[in-house]
Amino acid sequence: ENLGKVLDLDKVLSGVLDSLFKIFIQADRGFVVLRDPASGALVPRAIKYRHGPSDETARISRTIVRQAMETRQAILSADAASDERFDLSQSIADFKIRSMMCAPLINSDGEPLGVIQVDTQNQRSRFQQDDLDVLIAVARQAAIALENAELHQWALRQQALERDIELAHKVQRGFLPSTPPELPGYRFFDYYEPARRLGGDYYDYVELPDGRLAVVVADVSGKGISAALLTAKLSAEIRYCLASQPQPALAMQRLNRTFAHAGWEDRFVTLVLAVLDPAAHTLAIVNAGHMAPVLRRADATIEQLGTEITGFPLGVVDDFPYEQQTISLAPDENVVLYTDGISEAMSPDGQLFTIDRLLEEVRRAPACPAQMGRAILEGVRGFVAGQPPSDDICLLCFGRTHDVAPADDASQWSWTRQHRFPSQTGAGKRILEEILNQLDRHGWPQRDVFGIHLAVEEALVNAIKHGNQLDPQKSVQVDCRLSAERFWISIEDEGPGFDPHEVPDPTEPENLEIPGGRGLMLMRNFMNCVEFNEQGNRVIMEKTRSPEAEQSDSAT
Repeated sequence: ENLGKVLDLDKVLSGVLDSLFKIFIQADRGFVVLRDPASGALVPRAIKYRHGPSDETARISRTIVRQAMETRQAILSADAASDERFDLSQSIADFKIRSMMCAPLINSDGEPLGVIQVDTQNQRSRFQQDDLDVLIAVARQAAIALENAELHQWALRQQALERDIELAHKVQRGFLPSTPPELPGYRFFDYYEPARRLGGDYYDYVELPDGRLAVVVADVSGKGISAALLTAKLSAEIRYCLASQPQPALAMQRLNRTFAHAGWEDRFVTLVLAVLDPAAHTLAIVNAGHMAPVLRRADATIEQLGTEITGFPLGVVDDFPYEQQTISLAPDENVVLYTDGISEAMSPDGQLFTIDRLLEEVRRAPACPAQMGRAILEGVRGFVAGQPPSDDICLLCFGRTHDVAPADDASQWSWTRQHRFPSQTGAGKRILEEILNQLDRHGWPQRDVFGIHLAVEEALVNAIKHGNQLDPQKSVQVDCRLSAERFWISIEDEGPGFDPHEVPDPTEPENLEIPGGRGLMLMRNFMNCVEFNEQGNRVIMEKTRSPEAEQSDSAT
């Protein structure tokens, strides 16, 4: 009865033999033989002697063991050496086995795990049928205990593996950027979701000494630990190659040689490198077998970059001569880099999202990189309809803003205002009225004023009610700036913040009854760009005067 409570396999086996020697006082030897699950070999796991081992008693007859396991029947023999069932086996004669009992250990699936055997060399103390019945009962309990012990050992191994994987996951995420870069005149958005905790997708921003910025997106073949190790190597090698070789194409060639000589056998990496020069507003593209970057022009036309210069994946062909394509980026032009987890996302009926659908999402999306990225992800989520991702997803969007001075350059603004107020209902009414009055004075079209009104009011309510929880001891800080063509506002509360990526999409059918998300969708619909700080307690919104609205108003 106590066997089922023991979870250590060695203790289970030694405990079984100790009990049997107390029951069968004539026993000279007892042992447990188990079948190795991997090789199928019979392996002695525990043995016990009444008077100490000798050369004869140390040996085990596999004839008896195999017969008990194959027939799944217990064996009782008064004199094994002369028992016809064993065909006068020489090994049994050598062992000097007289009376013996052997019972198979059968698991819950009816498969033999091994045997328990008890034998004696004393011809006058033979085992009887009653003794065999006791051994069979013990074998049943021992088989259950063995299964429990094996399950426990498996669970311990799984726990150790889970700890290792979780540590590897944290290390791998440490190789990825914690926040997008801040570069005057440019905005960035990134998203990464591994299909498993250890993914094979990789992205990075590498600042170069001459002020350029390298944007990298890669996909390592395979998944799991091996892919994670390769991404770790990639993270170090790409930085070294970019630092030692200023030409993107030559840096890619050096990186390729490193992987070609690394001996990763059938592993390879697809990688796209985009080196941005913010001073010249140019972008150099080098592609090693990856999906082509997507360029969205200011007029919403779409172009796939570098399709004619795409080379082999890294590690496939040593000394491959990679080429680069250089383009100019105008204001409101954006670039999208992605992995095949986007284009090959699968719907419930087995259809792929495809590159064509991605291009259409990019074409229809707002010009703001953050809103463009979210629009693409929302399109993918709607397409897969709740299906778990079958592959890692990595998405980067970045683009050039209008040729205007940074928001903290006071010379570009004709009106600025800073205002702090306690978190009380209606406390934001004063600053909202000031903003609306200034928009009217600057001649902003009513269509834009209406949208700004709704977006700012929603953000103020969120800061007061959800951020600061209507706590009058906590305040809301508003910083707003306005010119004839541009409106900018920052609203920050003292709350713990939130992750805007986790806000449910209210347009999805499964989220119709879930509160939340509608206010954020409203702000994104009416403003050109909506961004949050890393903590999630500060929102920055920006609106550029709409030429279409201005023309409509003047025509009226």
